[in-house]
Amino acid sequence: MLNNLRKPLKPLLELIATPFTIFHPNFISFLSIIISLPGFYFFSQGKVLLGSLFIIGNLLDTIDGTVARMKKIDSPFGGILDATIDRFSEGLLFLSIAYGGLVRWEIAFALYITSVLISYIKAKAEAVTSEKTLGTNKFSVGIMGRGERIGLIFLGSVIQHFVDYNFLESLFILMLFLTLITVFWRGFIIYQETNKISK
Repeated sequence: MLNNLRKPLKPLLELIATPFTIFHPNFISFLSIIISLPGFYFFSQGKVLLGSLFIIGNLLDTIDGTVARMKKIDSPFGGILDATIDRFSEGLLFLSIAYGGLVRWEIAFALYITSVLISYIKAKAEAVTSEKTLGTNKFSVGIMGRGERIGLIFLGSVIQHFVDYNFLESLFILMLFLTLITVFWRGFIIYQETNKISK
């Protein structure tokens, strides 16, 4: 859902990305996960508010593609690298939250599986159907993409600091339900599109 905001927010994203054009976009992709590491560490220690600092790296991750387009050096490899780092970063995020005892292991692991499925089935569908528009396309349906997941975990971790019950775990359970809806939603669209090919 948030991916659909990239086009209307393009002027703002380019303004924010301008200072970073001195760097190669692939470097920015790696830098985003490095900057997230302190947040992951604090999560692993059960310090939920300090853990929310992981969002800084993820905000940086939103501009690597913008920098690539501004410098006219966007490439298929850059997209693959960015997606790979996203999966790795999200895995570390769920791992650190579970390790810190903020969310039960089985819930965090289940959410990670469904999160990976959302990205995997879209990438597989793009390959099978030879979809030319990578990124935001007809397969980008659903209500719980990566942007939504990261944003909700950030908000949930901040709220968790101020409440006496396990709000973050309740949020993970809700996200698990919504990611499952997104997986089946994308699966239905992919089923329709692949049927067109087989005919």
